[in-house]
Amino acid sequence: DAIQSKIAALPDVRQVKVLENNTKQRDKYGVEPNSLNIIVDGGADEQIAHVIYENKGAGVGLQGATETTLTVNGERRALRFDRATPVDVQVSMHCVRCEDFTEVDKDEIKRLLSIQRFGIRQNLSLSRLYSPIAPVVPIRKKVRTPS
Repeated sequence: DAIQSKIAALPDVRQVKVLENNTKQRDKYGVEPNSLNIIVDGGADEQIAHVIYENKGAGVGLQGATETTLTVNGERRALRFDRATPVDVQVSMHCVRCEDFTEVDKDEIKRLLSIQRFGIRQNLSLSRLYSPIAPVVPIRKKVRTPS
C-alpha cells in the first residue's frame, strides 16, 4: 500500500496501519464506507497529511481524530487520521521451578515482558510471551523413554 509505505518512511514514524473499507457499509473495525482509517505512531502531522493528500484516491473518505489542514493551490484541504493509542496489558502467570533449576528470577521475567512491543491493532497471543522469558525460565518437556 503506497500510503502505508510512504508514511512509514517519514522521520520519527514508528508504526503505521491503514484500514481500508471499500464496501458500502461500516466494517467490523468501525471504518466508514469507502473510507480509510490511517493510524500512525510518531511523525509530524503536516508530513503525514501531505502523504495522505498526495496518495489518496478521489472520492475516498478519511476518518480519524487528528485533523490537519493543508493549503494546496490556494484551497484548504482537511485531512484526517488517527494517532496510535498505547494499551496497557496485564499478565498473570505462575512459575514453578524445575528440580534442577534453583531459582526463578521474577524481576527479570517482569522486565522482559514489559519491554515487549506489539503492532497497531495486533492481537496479543500467549505464545509471543514464551520466547522472551525462555532464557530465564527454561521450558522443560518430559521425555518418555520406551520400556
